[in-house]
Amino acid sequence: GLIRIQPGKMKQGADICRNTIIFTAMDNPVHLTTIRNTWVILSKGDSCLVPKGSTYAIRNLSQENQAELHFVVVA
Repeated sequence: GLIRIQPGKMKQGADICRNTIIFTAMDNPVHLTTIRNTWVILSKGDSCLVPKGSTYAIRNLSQENQAELHFVVVA
């Protein structure tokens, strides 16, 4: 799938109950945080795995450009 986040905005706290999700940044850098306060900044081409049972949020660090992330749900 594909997530688009507007400049300076955040995708708020989504719960992952049963699946793991792998995110890949397609363009602008984003800040991904989990409920355990683990965080990472993803730049173009970087990937991050969010394990099942986690809550996460993603913030677009650009104030000018939309950020796109590709994601894969692993059952």
